[in-house]
Amino acid sequence: MNIVYDIETGRPAAGLSGQTLAETLEYQCAPGQSAIEAPGASFSGVKYGYVVDGQLQPRPTQSTQLTGLTLTALPANATLHIDDQAYPLDDTTVDLDFPLPGTYRLRVECWPYLDWTGEVTV
Repeated sequence: MNIVYDIETGRPAAGLSGQTLAETLEYQCAPGQSAIEAPGASFSGVKYGYVVDGQLQPRPTQSTQLTGLTLTALPANATLHIDDQAYPLDDTTVDLDFPLPGTYRLRVECWPYLDWTGEVTV
């Protein structure tokens, strides 16, 4: 399998079988993309990887922690999703405040880290 990826971020864009790497590079890569050979990979599994120095590497896990209503150890420039609303973050610690009681789904995303998920009930 050949993995097409974004050169700047290493984020996989496509997984292609049945082509040589040269064919993938010539016909499948848009500007800003490249490709590598990833024998044995499947594109469904590639969502858990990214390309570093021409090699498919596993995405790191976040160190994010939820204690009470405080999220700590957030990656720099992460996005916090509370239910279906996205909030860009500037800090590595966030105190959560909810206007209504209930259970809220949380997701922290920041490429190349795997998403952190949790929930809080207030």
